[in-house]
Amino acid sequence: MTTTQIAALLAASGTWVGFASTMRTYFRCADQRTPAKTGLVLCGFVCTAAQIAVIAAARPAGAAWFWLGTGGYALANVVFWWALAAHGKAHPAFAFIRVSPATLTTAGPYRVVRHPIYAAYLLAWCAGAAVAAQPVLLLGVVCMGLFYTTAARQEESWFLTGPLACSYREYRRRTGMFFPNAARLFARS
Repeated sequence: MTTTQIAALLAASGTWVGFASTMRTYFRCADQRTPAKTGLVLCGFVCTAAQIAVIAAARPAGAAWFWLGTGGYALANVVFWWALAAHGKAHPAFAFIRVSPATLTTAGPYRVVRHPIYAAYLLAWCAGAAVAAQPVLLLGVVCMGLFYTTAARQEESWFLTGPLACSYREYRRRTGMFFPNAARLFARS
């Protein structure tokens, strides 16, 4: 195993261990179970194991891929931890757990995307495919992306049927789901 592979494995493992460490302790109602939540967690575990195995087994593809991937992991961590900090004491519920939203967070990375935690996860899945230069790892991006999109739409429907509906409609108009709203970013103020 090369130094590049070891560094890539450390970046990947550190990212996923950090993200997973918040599952039970940070999110509200993390102890509740639903079939969708169970599917999300199991699929995430399988995709993580596959990503780590492929990074360990793949030949290093070169410095550009390494830096693109490790940069992706770094950015995913920044977005993820910044999003958690933006919530303050009002933690969001775990994905697929039916809990009415307590607050609408629009600070930090929530100023530009509505679901920065899911965006950080997607960025980390893409980072694995990049650092290993293995397109097969994009299957994890697609699979997990379907879960995150479904969860995000479900959460948005709860916002839109609750007391925060008016505020959420305006917020949704100006921000993208997982990516910044390019039209708003480049519009003249």
